[in-house]
Amino acid sequence: MPKLNTRQIVILALMVLAILYGAYEFLKPRLATKGPAEMAAPAVDVKKFVSDVNTGLSADAAGEFEVYAAIRAETPWGRDPFFERAGYVEYASLQESFVKAKAAEAGKTITFAYTGYLDSGRRKVAIINGVEYFAGEPLVEEGYVLRAIDKSKVVIEKKLEGVKFDVLIQE
Repeated sequence: MPKLNTRQIVILALMVLAILYGAYEFLKPRLATKGPAEMAAPAVDVKKFVSDVNTGLSADAAGEFEVYAAIRAETPWGRDPFFERAGYVEYASLQESFVKAKAAEAGKTITFAYTGYLDSGRRKVAIINGVEYFAGEPLVEEGYVLRAIDKSKVVIEKKLEGVKFDVLIQE
């Protein structure tokens, strides 16, 4: 066995001390173990405390301040204290531009590029706009479903209108 340097000796000594302490904690006899009889005594004190608190709460009637606070909380606000006019104007302009962008997007026609076809015997796979689809699967573009796949074309249906159209393969 090679000779150990002082660093290794210190580490080994600390490790042995840690193991001995762990064994002592694990194996030492339990001196003050509480049995069921000793555990029931604090439960009685808790029950007494709860009953004391309940009687104290029921004895106290609502004071003037509590009644005033309850009535004040129920009345409607004259104006919203959290309303900031500048913040609302900014929010409204952003909302308006968002609605205009959505309307412009809805007016655009969606173009489909059928660029690939794969037939594994059991299933046919079509690649439309770079995404693989099986027949009957909804497309990424909302409202469209792939109805049929052929080598030269695919049939896509717009669900809301029930319109079917063919898209030819692009090579």
